[in-house]
Amino acid sequence: MDPIARVIMGGLGLFVAWTLLRAWRSGVIYSRGYSFDLNDRPIVFTLGFIVHIGIAVMCAAFAAGYSPNEIRQFVIWSLHAGR
Repeated sequence: MDPIARVIMGGLGLFVAWTLLRAWRSGVIYSRGYSFDLNDRPIVFTLGFIVHIGIAVMCAAFAAGYSPNEIRQFVIWSLHAGR
C-alpha cells in the first residue's frame, strides 16, 4: 500500500479508537445523527462498539502494510485453526 494511504489509514484508525474511548467513557455512540445510548439500548450500543473495534483493527492492519487479501487469508486461517 502507498505510504500516504498508510498514513491516512493510521489516522483513521486513531480517530476510530478515540471515538471508542469517548463512547466507553460516556456510554453513547453517535452515528449519522443517531445516538446509541448504553442505558437505553444496550444491545445496539454493544453491536456498534464491536463493529467500531473491527474497523479500528482493519485500519491498523492497513496502516501496518497488510493488503486486504492478506487479512482475508489470516481470517480464513484463524477460523479453520480452531477445528
